[in-house]
Amino acid sequence: MSCVTNEIHFMNESGSVEILNSPFQQTAPSGFRTLIRYVAAIRKRIVMLLLCVAMCCSIGLLYFLLSPRVYEARAEVLIGTVTRDDRLLVSEPVMVDAVRRLKRADVTQFEGIPEQEQAEYLRSRLVVRKPGGRPDILQLRYRCDDPRVASESLNAIVESFMAYMGFEERVSADGSVKDGVASELLAK
Repeated sequence: MSCVTNEIHFMNESGSVEILNSPFQQTAPSGFRTLIRYVAAIRKRIVMLLLCVAMCCSIGLLYFLLSPRVYEARAEVLIGTVTRDDRLLVSEPVMVDAVRRLKRADVTQFEGIPEQEQAEYLRSRLVVRKPGGRPDILQLRYRCDDPRVASESLNAIVESFMAYMGFEERVSADGSVKDGVASELLAK
């Protein structure tokens, strides 16, 4: 008695022997057969695949929950033609005055930091950049773990810079230029 099967044996490019069991597999194009093999391999290993995805998602969630929050305050300062040197903004007199202003405003970010290192601490959290093609604008970013402290610190630095450059008496509390100062600034 002979047994007839619908199996076809053939050797693929890598030299291994494959068995095609169905008439559909026998007539399918080779690219589609490859796709069918990939789907079959995934179906065999679905549990391992799902475990890997769940583990990666768990690690990402754990990182998100355990990483410290960092807040960033941003500002742009128009320095105009007064100075093109962005190092003035992070100079020692500006930073020391900013520390003084922050202490006066009761911003508590210097706990445990010696007084002589507080200006450097403030400077280390500040990033100053000049946007491309605009040498008269400085972009400032201050990073901190408290949003209020980040905002207050950046405001204190900008106010200290303005006072250092002599702008404080020319600008009113709402940020507008006082009368007669605009023409003086344009003349410079």
